[in-house]
Amino acid sequence: MSDISVIENDPTKQGRMVSYFDVITDKLFSDFIEYGINLREDVMISKEVRDANPITCSGDTFVSFDTI
Repeated sequence: MSDISVIENDPTKQGRMVSYFDVITDKLFSDFIEYGINLREDVMISKEVRDANPITCSGDTFVSFDTI
């Protein structure tokens, strides 16, 4: 499992990170629908949920596991 994010290239948003699923096209997302994912939100972890369930790292290594 992995989190994927994209940094918006918009100077007014100061490098805000958004989900990969926020930026893919509807045509590309239709490939996910074929695998039973009906809504983009079904595969996205909100900031509030991630903040409540952090994953900690030591360097490049995860030292805790996702609980969600």
